[in-house]
Amino acid sequence: MGAFYFALDTSDLTDSGVTLPPDTSEEDLQSVVAVCGSLCVIFGAIAAIGGIFGIRRQHFTIAVIGGIFGLLGLGFLFGSLLALIGLLLLVVARKEFD
Repeated sequence: MGAFYFALDTSDLTDSGVTLPPDTSEEDLQSVVAVCGSLCVIFGAIAAIGGIFGIRRQHFTIAVIGGIFGLLGLGFLFGSLLALIGLLLLVVARKEFD
């Protein structure tokens, strides 16, 4: 999802019929899209690192932090649902961690 934001250009939006509010410039929109893309990439990386620690059953705290960042990322609701299921499974398997 984050890579999609990086590839998105404001001309793509105007070509598809999206109109900007009068007080918003295309540069403002481009910077917001870049920030959203960066956050999605960072949240996804943290969630992946937490998932790796969860699979290896090491560092429970890092695995939980990864699950929380997975909830915060934009996964079209499906990713957030999977992160919630993962967090619930982490809580159940807490005793198995080092």
